[in-house]
Amino acid sequence: ENTVVYHETLQHGESRQYVLHHLTPGELYEFKVSYPATQPFTFTISFSDTLAEVLPQRKLLDIEKEEFVPSVDTLYVTVTAHDYRRAIKRAPHVSFSVYYERVHNGVPAQAYR
Repeated sequence: ENTVVYHETLQHGESRQYVLHHLTPGELYEFKVSYPATQPFTFTISFSDTLAEVLPQRKLLDIEKEEFVPSVDTLYVTVTAHDYRRAIKRAPHVSFSVYYERVHNGVPAQAYR
């Protein structure tokens, strides 16, 4: 029902793709990226139901949720790190976690159990 990936790292401009399987089409889900506020990075997240089609992107700061409603049972999510200190020495990498789960009216499904 949900997946957590801890201790991921990316450098500026690098991306990592996640494949979300066994989604229920038409149901609402959240996808979260969290990282230390002390790291000078932002993230771009994009959803696609194929490897070629990129859907709208959104920048995430510190921790923020992106809600999505899949139209298929498998979705590809690409997370890209951006170091925003361009004029200063870049950070070597950023550590982050990703998490997704089904929600109902903005409340995680597991809260109803």
